[in-house]
Amino acid sequence: MKYAADNKVDIICIPEPYIYQGRAAGLDSKYRTYTAGEAQSRTAITIRNKEVDAMLISQLSDEDNITLEITRGDTTLILASMYWDRQKPIEQDLTKFDKILKHGIREGVIIAMDSNARSTTWHDTTTNNRGKQLEEYIMSKQLHIMNEPSTKTTFENRIGKSNIDLTLATSNVLRRITDWSISDEKSNSDHSIISYDIKTSNNHKNNTNTKERKFGVHSVNTEKYKENIHRTVESIIWERSKENGEDDLDTRLYERILKDNQTEKQMEDFSEAMRIACEQSFKTKKARKTP
Repeated sequence: MKYAADNKVDIICIPEPYIYQGRAAGLDSKYRTYTAGEAQSRTAITIRNKEVDAMLISQLSDEDNITLEITRGDTTLILASMYWDRQKPIEQDLTKFDKILKHGIREGVIIAMDSNARSTTWHDTTTNNRGKQLEEYIMSKQLHIMNEPSTKTTFENRIGKSNIDLTLATSNVLRRITDWSISDEKSNSDHSIISYDIKTSNNHKNNTNTKERKFGVHSVNTEKYKENIHRTVESIIWERSKENGEDDLDTRLYERILKDNQTEKQMEDFSEAMRIACEQSFKTKKARKTP
């Protein structure tokens, strides 16, 4: 793919790849391409960077789902590329999703998926029944939708266009994902090219943006902010207190404040939660140039 070469892309998740004799074809053989299952492959992952180690998790992979353990340097995470067949009950794919999340509870999980589900939550123009079911699942699992508003859509064919392609992340890898966007370049597919960066531990620590950022806060988005701050704070607290069996967020917050003496760490976590919620809810104001 010309885009991958020109932009030095390390990893490519491919929905509905070109198929020859039941397998993904048309991909450069000098790179590692992962598929699975006995039936026709409907998703694949290609690794272009030799510094990225990958291991196929066979028990979590089939022709519609490729799950890899990805390692680069001291960073390891679980990456899955999923195709959800709109002709099949969505519950089947949610069950697969559950297994991936359980497997990657420590490392963190990033999902690139052709969901065949529409929802205004991920900036589509409508919400269908599959979209409602997926919305509820995302909320229940405290997942983060990385899709950003765009004038472009993730999918377009002769019938119409929509945003059915999603990038989802668990809380423990959320801070590593930056610069999510839909490319203007042609993809030779009905699916648009979606790109984003995944920071390794060293890059993540050394490239923190310390510049002041301002958000355009409007009343129309305050409800969205309330939902996002609740989910983000809950995710952070959950990471610390899930072993204690506490179900109520207020109880978890109270217990953490009383028992955890790391006041500075608490302040950092809550500040980060507010930043993430603002980024998910409001547009960033452009900084004014000083004379």
